[in-house]
Amino acid sequence: MCTGSYSPKCEASICPLADDIDWSLCDPRAISLLNHAVASGFTISDKDRAGRTVREWFSSRESAQCGFKVTADARNKCRVYVVTGGSGLLGRVLKRVLPPGTLFPSRAEFDVTNLPQMHEYLEGKGVWGVLH
Repeated sequence: MCTGSYSPKCEASICPLADDIDWSLCDPRAISLLNHAVASGFTISDKDRAGRTVREWFSSRESAQCGFKVTADARNKCRVYVVTGGSGLLGRVLKRVLPPGTLFPSRAEFDVTNLPQMHEYLEGKGVWGVLH
């Protein structure tokens, strides 16, 4: 997985291979693709492989800066997801398999380095989850 240019001072990740990720809400087709990629020896960067577990992330001070409240309204609607990096290799595959309504914004629309813009986009679109 790739996020573009890595900036270790302002970027952190959860390793996509972490054993404490709850995949139960994920579309089974996407999980199947991920499992196939892992089994076939897909390329993963050292920084992503060295990413935190979910437990480590929630224990970090950085996680306190990344909270979003899930309201009752959001739970009662169809779930809307945002996928960053939609023009990359993984993003192009995900566009083919994820449900209609999944959002693949450009960097101009959803810049992960611009927190106010991200909040506005997420709230305006009623986003339930982000895959970055």
